[in-house]
Amino acid sequence: MLDYPALAAVASVVREGSFERAAERLGVTPSAVSQRIRALEERLGSIVIVRGQPCLPTELGRKLCAHVDMVQLLEADLAPALSFADPGRISPTSVTAGLATHQSDRRLPLDGS
Repeated sequence: MLDYPALAAVASVVREGSFERAAERLGVTPSAVSQRIRALEERLGSIVIVRGQPCLPTELGRKLCAHVDMVQLLEADLAPALSFADPGRISPTSVTAGLATHQSDRRLPLDGS
């Protein structure tokens, strides 16, 4: 399974361009963002963020951000069917990565039409 808090950190760094601004957006310290991303990179055996000004995603980082976007869209589609869902908050890990791709922009209707 993927670590969604770490994916949220990756997406936020990519969107914001820095660990500091991503930390502010996520409400954690820059060290926490760095630790989450480093742990994810170690687990995957690959770098996902090129550190610099601005921080940029690697190809794998872009794919992870697109995945986060797709998960967010799926959660938003599912939320109305969940009786306990709070419409203002889909899940604690929902983020917008800001790297829409043609695949993540597509939504398929649930009714098959």
